[in-house]
Amino acid sequence: MKAKILATLLGGLAFLAGFATLAAAEPPNTLADLLGGEADAQPAGKLEVALGLRRLAVPPSAEVKAALTQIQAVFSTEYAAAKTADAKAKLAKQLTSHAAADQSPAARTALLREAVRLAIEAGDVNVAMESAAKMIDAFEVDRDAALLEVYQSLLKTASPEAARDLGQSILKFADEALRGGRNTAAEKAVPLLLSVSRKARDPLLVKAASGLKLRIAEKAALEGRLAPLRAKLAESPNDPQANLELGQLLCFTAGNWKDGLPMLAKSLDAKLVAAASADLQADGNDDWSLAVRVGDFWWDWAASQKPDLQAAAESRASAFYSRALPHLTGLEKVRVEKRLTENLLSEGGKEVKLRLVDLKEVSFDGSSRAFTKDGTWSPNQRFLWQGKEHPDALFYPPPDHGTTTIRYDVPYRAKKLQGAVGVFEVPDKPGFWKPSVPVVFKIIGDGRTLWESPPLKEINSGTRFSVDVSRVKGVRLQMLSTGRVVFPHAAWFDTAFVR
Repeated sequence: MKAKILATLLGGLAFLAGFATLAAAEPPNTLADLLGGEADAQPAGKLEVALGLRRLAVPPSAEVKAALTQIQAVFSTEYAAAKTADAKAKLAKQLTSHAAADQSPAARTALLREAVRLAIEAGDVNVAMESAAKMIDAFEVDRDAALLEVYQSLLKTASPEAARDLGQSILKFADEALRGGRNTAAEKAVPLLLSVSRKARDPLLVKAASGLKLRIAEKAALEGRLAPLRAKLAESPNDPQANLELGQLLCFTAGNWKDGLPMLAKSLDAKLVAAASADLQADGNDDWSLAVRVGDFWWDWAASQKPDLQAAAESRASAFYSRALPHLTGLEKVRVEKRLTENLLSEGGKEVKLRLVDLKEVSFDGSSRAFTKDGTWSPNQRFLWQGKEHPDALFYPPPDHGTTTIRYDVPYRAKKLQGAVGVFEVPDKPGFWKPSVPVVFKIIGDGRTLWESPPLKEINSGTRFSVDVSRVKGVRLQMLSTGRVVFPHAAWFDTAFVR
């Protein structure tokens, strides 16, 4: 009934098209404070993308105020009762639920701004972020500025327990900004993350903030070197020198072999062209002799390079040698083992990680569903777990009452297998895709169980592992369903052999 009254009262409010600004006299701690001036162009929201429409301009302040007055009249009882944090959070959820697309733009703006304000006062991180996200998706607001302002306000009101959720949200925002090239927004998130980590008394968030700051600096320095080369290749895509320089930066400095290898194959360095071309040919190929040849190409090329290039090329060679080693015999095995040992000595005792997404699995079986390791669990759907994307996730969901198995040979001199397992998010439908029954992960080494996870079901649940594989020849990564499961969104994250 209340929804019908609200629709009737707000349906007649006019909406003036075009860009608009809000008056400075709006109430504090709402998104209104973030919308002053002309809105910056931002990516379209989910609904607008689906319909092929742009986001709406923010309605004039007078219309929003008129809508707010009527909203307060409709929800007068709830406003009168909203004296505690729980009551404010409950009212914020109600207002957000009524901010549907069939409301007038002024009504939606007022509903969502009020929801954000109330959620901030209640210290409810999840409701505040949900309401802010809906506002950003629907209207032409500066996304980064809006979210940073909401984070700043929540920092003052969130409890130490809620501050952990706030820290994860800020970290996710900063990671997305950094990946999207919005370095300034990522930089502004660092002091917020440090403040939140102190309030939450969470050393992991402190470590995450320090790591974020370092990644921002490294990316800025690298982008300063990449930008002029990309501009040159945009004008002359086949320029051999530009392909050489950009390809080397991408492969040997950024570790982006996928994008860098095709560029190296266009250079004038004959040995480098041979190595890059063979590397590209070996992608997804089961020919172990080819893996040895690729390793030889990179090893031979590295011999005449400077130390930084040499180290990266030898590590690439070692990855191919490790892939082939279990299938080699006689003097060829001795030769490859000697090179792997040389590479370990040259690394000076530092830990080296061999990501499973870069290794060739021996086999995988147990389900008709696709096994993916390209960073997506469905076309254009990336893994999001505990506030971060995981491009190196392994995804192979089990059938009802079944088990999936991925087999790997343990690389030469590997000491540990490390990583994490968990139930990831589907941002468009939060909570909808969690497993219908718990799933369990196991690591089997040479026929015996080395590690087993607790049953996992809730979104973002999970656990990390570190398993000794120094005396193991082969491992099996298993995911088990404990009943009738509906497409479990669970995966292996950041999994790598360490030597």
